[in-house]
Amino acid sequence: MLVSGCSSEAATPPPLRPVLVMTVAGGNAGTVGERSVPGVVVARYATDIGFQVPGRVGKRLVEVGQVVRKGQPLLQLDDSDYALALTARKAEADQATADEQRLQTLVADGAVSVADNERQKARAKAARAQYQLASNQARYTTLVAPYDGVVTGLRAEAGQMVAEGMPVVSMARQGEVEIAADIPESLVADVSRQQARAEVWGTEAERYELKLRELSPAASQPLRTYRARFALPGLTPAAKARLRLGMTAQVLLSGSTALPFVVRGEYPTF
Repeated sequence: MLVSGCSSEAATPPPLRPVLVMTVAGGNAGTVGERSVPGVVVARYATDIGFQVPGRVGKRLVEVGQVVRKGQPLLQLDDSDYALALTARKAEADQATADEQRLQTLVADGAVSVADNERQKARAKAARAQYQLASNQARYTTLVAPYDGVVTGLRAEAGQMVAEGMPVVSMARQGEVEIAADIPESLVADVSRQQARAEVWGTEAERYELKLRELSPAASQPLRTYRARFALPGLTPAAKARLRLGMTAQVLLSGSTALPFVVRGEYPTF
């Protein structure tokens, strides 16, 4: 018994048995908490408009914040030069038309060739077109509202020279507003799948439900953010009346992001 008890042979260890299974998910997977980005209340439809002809501003007829109707004058250029050009073009067109009618009578009598008559017809037609162009340019010296809306900005004053097409008035169509926000690169991939709500300072409502309507395909410089525009579905007239253009908003994004990647491992105990 003493000899067997002092044997140097070690006992055979039992086989390893896995007793623990762990799941490791990516840091940006699953459901995350709310992330917020700053936003602003903007009009769904907004336009920068300018004169179709160059000139010096003679009158400013509206103020910022004023509600205007379609066709209402906004700004007026000094039209003295355009009026003179219109008078000259009208005289030319009247003279060319009278010559055309006279040649038609002479052609019937055989005193003038048909070719001369056709050339005079072309000159009369060109003169009338020049008169119509001068008439349009004289009309363009008054900038009118393209639709019912509100004036949100003025970039010209009386006496200022403006170029053709230069934006001088900013307008917004009344009735439909939305939230614009700049989405950082870290959130842009999942913003379309997340639930969006907004808190607007200065309003009684706690949060407004949002729906992503537009997302810029390219990042802006130099902030490298993507401009997103969120619609406000189901907005009541009373709530719409409380939202004013330019109000500061906080856009809250929440919900599931990309699907998690899972790594499973089995760890034995010793």
